[in-house]
Amino acid sequence: MSKRNNISYIKPREPSFLRKLKQDANYKEGPTIDTKKCELPTFEDDESYDDDNPTVVVLNEGDLTSEEALKDKLAKEQEENSKPADLTKRVIFKRPAKSTPQSEEKHKKKKKKRTGKLILSFDDEEEC
Repeated sequence: MSKRNNISYIKPREPSFLRKLKQDANYKEGPTIDTKKCELPTFEDDESYDDDNPTVVVLNEGDLTSEEALKDKLAKEQEENSKPADLTKRVIFKRPAKSTPQSEEKHKKKKKKRTGKLILSFDDEEEC
C-alpha cells in the first residue's frame, strides 16, 4: 500500500518589531489561500449585458435609436438569408495581384546575393 504524504504549512509567529511597524503603518494583510478559494458573487446584470451591440447616442428627435438599429439589422439579415443562392453564376477565384517589374528586379537581386557561397573564416591570430 502506498502512503499519502500530506504537506502542510504552518506560518511562524511574526516578530514583535514587525507587528509594531505594521501597526504603525496601518498595514492590511493581503489575500490568503482561504480567501482566494471562496466563490465570488455573480451578478445577474453581467448575463444580460451584450458587448456585441454598438452604443447608440440619440442627440436629436428623429435620430436612429438602438431599437430601430436592431430592427434594421435583423431585417437585413433575414432578407439576405431568405434569398436563394444564385447557382447560375460562375464562382471565380482570383489570384493575388502580381508585383510591379521594379519590385521583381529587387527580389531577383536579393536571391542572387543569397545564392553566393557563405564562408566562415577564423583568424588564428585573434585568439583570446
